[in-house]
Amino acid sequence: MLHDGIILIGKAAIFDTMKDLIVDTLGALLVCIIGYFMIKNKKSNAPQHGHGGII
Repeated sequence: MLHDGIILIGKAAIFDTMKDLIVDTLGALLVCIIGYFMIKNKKSNAPQHGHGGII
């Protein structure tokens, strides 16, 4: 069903569903890429293992 209440059937319904899945997948991929670079470039103030700890 579209936002204006029209119910899709057949190929139109499949096309609409596939379009939704592709857009959702691209959005998830974008969030994953942004998250990856945020974690990769994160600067931590905590001492790293083996550096500055008690011996």
